[in-house]
Amino acid sequence: MSLFDKINLPSRLNFDDLYNIFVGMERRQQIGLMAVAVMVVLGLLFMPVSCVSGKLSELESDYKKAQKLAGEFYKAEAKAKVQESHLSGTAGGSLDSDDPLKQIVYEISDQLQIERQKVNLKTITPVQNGALIELSKDVTLSGMTWEQTVRLLQSLAQDPRGVSINVKKISIQSDPKNKSIMKTVSLTLSVLRPNK
Repeated sequence: MSLFDKINLPSRLNFDDLYNIFVGMERRQQIGLMAVAVMVVLGLLFMPVSCVSGKLSELESDYKKAQKLAGEFYKAEAKAKVQESHLSGTAGGSLDSDDPLKQIVYEISDQLQIERQKVNLKTITPVQNGALIELSKDVTLSGMTWEQTVRLLQSLAQDPRGVSINVKKISIQSDPKNKSIMKTVSLTLSVLRPNK
């Protein structure tokens, strides 16, 4: 015999008796009981709705966080693509793949009408930095005018090919007899290239 059989709930809950008890109540008691019954029914209806609503708002906040992370990821990816294209532009194009700084310095000196014998280049040992290698040169130019020196620095800062040239050190000595002529302009230049 099960617990349900022992209690015998259907025989104990005689709906006719319950209805007679309800009809025998005063009007105020009937209204109060009906209000309680309506509240219980509404509570039973809205409890699942509130649970679902809470779960939906939690999912909405997770979705917004995922959207924000995706936006940050796409920005980082776009930035990485720009840097990659910049590096590939530095590595390629019309630059001599073996010695890009030599080519850049000679092109700029030709544009500024500086004779090649006045340009002295000394290679510095390349430095490897992960997937990149830094190529550096000590550059010494002699007998330049002040205007040529300024144009040289502008050309290094704004290379039309988009090559990022780092000027690590600069030293300028003017001619003591003629201050408009630079006795020597010494630069240490470097570029980053993909390590092959």
